[in-house]
Amino acid sequence: FFEQRGLVVYTKEELEAKEREKIAAEEEKLAKEMEQQQQGQQGPTNSKSKAVQAMVERNARRNARAIKTAALMLRKQVRETTGVQSKEDLRNLAGDFMKLMSNSLKEFMEGYREGRD
Repeated sequence: FFEQRGLVVYTKEELEAKEREKIAAEEEKLAKEMEQQQQGQQGPTNSKSKAVQAMVERNARRNARAIKTAALMLRKQVRETTGVQSKEDLRNLAGDFMKLMSNSLKEFMEGYREGRD
């Protein structure tokens, strides 16, 4: 049926053999590229890798600038919204929240114990 439609059916072993051949060819290609780089030859692969490396470096720098800008804007918004300007302000705010939660839990447990008993 499959052969009549022009489709090729492979066994598991045949597929594994083809996969091993592909891997061996890729490893051979990589070995040649590494050898060219070590010899300092300027082949087309070497120039492509340099172009890709330069593009990645530019993108990384651009991404770092964008992240830094976004972080500064976020910090400014948080400071304006919360009023927290320093680490000391943040510590005081966290301490106040902890006291509030502690008192709330204490009141809840007192009410729970009264209702239970």
